Amino acid sequence: MNEMAECLKAMALANGVDRQSLNDCRRGAVILQDTLSKLIAIRTLLLTGWKVKAISHGAFLDLEIKMEEVVRQVSKWQQWFQAKSNA
Repeated sequence: MNEMAECLKAMALANGVDRQSLNDCRRGAVILQDTLSKLIAIRTLLLTGWKVKAISHGAFLDLEIKMEEVVRQVSKWQQWFQAKSNA
């Protein structure tokens, strides 16, 4: 739960950067890359919990679908910041 809160905080920080500043776009890209790594780790932990039957199939499926959406969005957002900082 703490890791997820850190990811939300990082996404809020990235959202607050000045999109007109190359340095801020670079910082946003780095923040979101780190966030992606944490999200992948969280998904791995969820999968492990499901495999050892600590998480029900239904709960795992709901969480996995939501996590996939978040990862996809953060990934696109990170790519945008990366492209903007390389321009």
